[in-house]
Amino acid sequence: MRKFTILLAAAPLALLAACGDSDTDVSADTDADLTAMDDSAPADDTMASGTATAMADAGDFSGTYSAPDADGTERRISFNANDNTYSYVDLDGTERSGSYMIANDGYRMTVADFYGEPAMFTITNGELIRLQQDVEIQADTEVSGQRYARTQDDDVVFSREPELGSPVAPQD
Repeated sequence: MRKFTILLAAAPLALLAACGDSDTDVSADTDADLTAMDDSAPADDTMASGTATAMADAGDFSGTYSAPDADGTERRISFNANDNTYSYVDLDGTERSGSYMIANDGYRMTVADFYGEPAMFTITNGELIRLQQDVEIQADTEVSGQRYARTQDDDVVFSREPELGSPVAPQD
């Protein structure tokens, strides 16, 4: 019985020792794998993809969305889902507005004039995506394009008051 106990205690140690006796350099393989993963990762985090959400299922997506442009400027657009209108300030400072149209497929919004050209948008994973192509979308269609993040309004009312004694609690 004593030999059996010694064997049970020694077996895991022997396995660990066998794993450590490798002639290959593990750190070199790991570095190569990390480099390969870094090369495949998209460099532009403003691109997004996913399956589109039907406009009828998107809820109230009203608000202002923004995305950096290739030239470093920030493009912003505001949508009002209640009356199907949009507005934005053009690069020359002129405020532009109009009505957007929901495409027949129910997944895309068409803005006739977005910085001087037509633009198609959809909602994916709760985000606004500017589509690169005008293609019909179905429930399982994978879409990709420039991601427009919702901007926080300065006058947003908090849903609850801070705890008493907290450093952000209102002072009377």
